[in-house]
Amino acid sequence: MTKFRTKSVTVDAFKYKVDFIPDWFTDKVTSNDIVMFPDHCEIKVAGVVVTGKVGDWIVRDPDGVIYPCNPDIFDEGKGYEPVPEGEKSADQIVDDIRKMMLIANNDGNWNYDPYLHGMANGLIAAFAVATGIEPRYLDAPTEWLSKREIQTNIPLSHMQ
Repeated sequence: MTKFRTKSVTVDAFKYKVDFIPDWFTDKVTSNDIVMFPDHCEIKVAGVVVTGKVGDWIVRDPDGVIYPCNPDIFDEGKGYEPVPEGEKSADQIVDDIRKMMLIANNDGNWNYDPYLHGMANGLIAAFAVATGIEPRYLDAPTEWLSKREIQTNIPLSHMQ
C-alpha cells in the first residue's frame, strides 16, 4: 500500500459577493479572465471556464491560479484553516532565508572570519532543506579578511 501526505499550502481566498473583493481578483476581471454576474462569476482556468456562485470561496493558489471552491471545504475545516494574523507562510519563510543567505554570501561577510563563514554555510544548509535543492557550501578562504593588517598610514591627501 502506498501512503500519501497532503502538502501544506497557503492560499489567498475570499467569499464571492460576501467579502471585500481583493485586487488580484479585480485585476483578472479587468483582463477578462473573470466575468462577474449578479449571482455568479465565470473564471477561466487552464482553458476551461468554471463557475463560482455567491458564497463560494474564490481561491488564488501560490502559482497565481484562481478557482472557485465549495464553501464547506473552508467553513467546516475539511481542507483549510485560517492563517493567524502576522504568521508567515512557508513560502515567506523560505524567501527570508534566501535573502539572509544572499547577504551572508557577499564578499566581506562569508570570508571575514570562521564564525561568519559558518553562518553563511548554515544558511545555505537551511535553504537547501527548505527547498530540496542540493547545497553548494562555501570553502574556507586561504586568508580571513579579519586577519589582514589595516593600513593606518594613509596620507591625508587621499582623504580629500
